[in-house]
Amino acid sequence: MNISTEEIVRRVILHAGEMARDDAYSWPTAKQALVRILSELESRSADDPSLAQLRDFIAEQEREYASLQKRGPSLGKGRNPGRPPRR
Repeated sequence: MNISTEEIVRRVILHAGEMARDDAYSWPTAKQALVRILSELESRSADDPSLAQLRDFIAEQEREYASLQKRGPSLGKGRNPGRPPRR
C-alpha cells in the first residue's frame, strides 16, 4: 500500500492535534518526532506542497509552547508546562 505524502501529513497533524487537545504528550518529545517525520518526507518528496502544512503546524505548536513557558507555572493545578495549551 502506497500512502501519499499529503495523506501522511494529514494523519500526522490530526494525531498530534488530538494528543495536544487530550493533554497527552510532551511538546519537546513530540517536536522531535514531527521534525523527524518531516525530514523523512522531505527526503522522499521535497517539492510536495503538503509539507508546508506540517512545517506550519510545528511552528504554531512551538509558538504556543514558548508562550506557555513565558507564563510560567502559575497556570493552575494539573497543568504540565511541557505541553502546549489545549485548543
